[in-house]
Amino acid sequence: GFASVKGIGDDKIFDKYRARLMIPIFDYLGKICGFGGRALKEDQMPKYLNSPDNILYNKSRLLYGLSHAKKFIKEKDNVVLVEGYFDMILPYQAGVKNIVATSGTALTQDQIRIIKRLTPNVTTCFDTDSAGFEATKRAYFLLQAEEMNVKTVWQLDKKDPADYVVDHGEKFGDVIKEAKEFVSFYMEKLAKLHDVSQMEGRRNILKEVMPLFKNMPSVTKDFYIREFSKLTNMSEVSVYDDIETFKLPASYSARAIAETTINSGKMPTSEMVLAILLNYPKTFEKASELLDKKDFFEDEENIYNTLFDQYNSTRPEARGWNLDDGLLAKVREKINVLSLYAEDKYGEFSEEAVAVELEKLIDRLKKDRKIHKLRDLEMRINEAEKAGEKDKLLKLLMEQQSLLSK
Repeated sequence: GFASVKGIGDDKIFDKYRARLMIPIFDYLGKICGFGGRALKEDQMPKYLNSPDNILYNKSRLLYGLSHAKKFIKEKDNVVLVEGYFDMILPYQAGVKNIVATSGTALTQDQIRIIKRLTPNVTTCFDTDSAGFEATKRAYFLLQAEEMNVKTVWQLDKKDPADYVVDHGEKFGDVIKEAKEFVSFYMEKLAKLHDVSQMEGRRNILKEVMPLFKNMPSVTKDFYIREFSKLTNMSEVSVYDDIETFKLPASYSARAIAETTINSGKMPTSEMVLAILLNYPKTFEKASELLDKKDFFEDEENIYNTLFDQYNSTRPEARGWNLDDGLLAKVREKINVLSLYAEDKYGEFSEEAVAVELEKLIDRLKKDRKIHKLRDLEMRINEAEKAGEKDKLLKLLMEQQSLLSK
């Protein structure tokens, strides 16, 4: 609501959005589900005040501007990803219409799943300060784990997208067209930060880019190693040798993402379940009796199916998982994140405590999945209603009724 009370039991009501510009937030179908309040005074804190999360508005699942942009995202087969309301609104008005914003959260798995349904191609355009750079890097690792293609815009004269559009208008569209593959951009940025004429500088750059090389398909890896070799004047052979002996450092990549996830408490239930199954194979037998592959989404479903097949082919001797299995090897970065998460969160738990936690998570997963199915059905029902497709509408309504009665 727009009004609030000072404290529990207090009957004094105040306008918490006073002296704020109110920005309506639309859901996927274009219905208003919340508001963002932008401070109008310089010393007003916080700068943005959003509606609290509720059944209609959840900022970790919502992409601002998606209802307006989805048609253009499909047409362009690309989405421009920014961080704030005005960073979406002003470029949209300047002609870049395939654009959405995260608002108040770092990029989440739920938002990535929504994007992936529309396009596998993402162009990130975050602020050009150090926080923006960290957000760009983190977004790349999360998107890469979902096998999406990531380009990056970084030539905004040290401005955010909204300020750039105010100064340069439609030229923003040209900047988007000039976006670089993230890996090329990242290597060039590192080359400016380190002295490539010195061996120590070259080794420092190599340490930074190694996690990227480690998880790339061979053809892509060959391309970027050639580029890296020219940039640093290191021989390709020595770079390949270093990749072979490289181990993921404690401070980087999968561990960094896992720790961010742990600290934010934002890992989806489906991934928490998989994290336990990967780290505690003995829990799989009981879990497989409670779970169904339809409880998971896309990549998670594939991972679960692979574990299920491995378990059935090796039991009762199953002591661990073969992570070099075709599919598991392809999503190794994601598995690293899940394993590190489970190790950090449940490392001190007894086997019995882990089993109890897993059962609770599976119960929550099934409830979450049901809610997701109902939301999806509601969206399809609205679309069928608008299109006047009566037979389809009747079928969807029956499906909805069946799900509600379970």
